[in-house]
Amino acid sequence: MLAPTPSGQALEALCAWSDHLKSFQQRIGKYFARSEAKGAAFDYIQALLCPVEPKNGWQMAEQVGYASPYCLQRRTELPSARRI
Repeated sequence: MLAPTPSGQALEALCAWSDHLKSFQQRIGKYFARSEAKGAAFDYIQALLCPVEPKNGWQMAEQVGYASPYCLQRRTELPSARRI
């Protein structure tokens, strides 16, 4: 069974949303020294915006294609949290 195709308005809204997200990522990307951390942060944002509930580490990691949440958690951890 095929999923219904989105309307023209829905596609326009999706494209606009995608453009806004890319713009946001470009603005915050300069704050990351390493490309891996930047990619993980962008994946984390994408996972937060997904419709999956509950939003726990496993669900969010699966949404962005990670096998487990550990890599995502490790790369988005604040440096001050590591010292505790």
